[in-house]
Amino acid sequence: MQNTIQQAKIIWVALMSAPFLFFGATNIVSLEINLPLPANLLLLLCVFIVLVLAMVSQILYNNKCKEGKKIREQSVKETLYVQAKIMQGAMLEASGIIAVIFYLFTKNVFLIIILFAILLQMFFQMPSEESFKRDFRE
Repeated sequence: MQNTIQQAKIIWVALMSAPFLFFGATNIVSLEINLPLPANLLLLLCVFIVLVLAMVSQILYNNKCKEGKKIREQSVKETLYVQAKIMQGAMLEASGIIAVIFYLFTKNVFLIIILFAILLQMFFQMPSEESFKRDFRE
């Protein structure tokens, strides 16, 4: 179990680092793109997309937890747990990257706050033995 959790943590940290790396790289290469949409509309669109992705990530994770609670074999439960965490992390990572992309278009600092909220959520949902026991036990 410890090895499985460690592997999931490595993947999780990689998922968390992608928005940071993308943000740093795109700020170095200053993009000057003007969209014909109002900045407020872009901000609302971004917030909507990020919230939907966050909700979908939790729904998918909960579905995997329900599936895992029905299974008796420990190794299968561990595999489902890692799959669920990777799926959840990928959805949250996508929402972080979307926040960065919309920030580049609007330069609205609120989107950076959203990005850090997403990363904070990812940090607190990092794979652990405790969350496995809590979410995958009957």
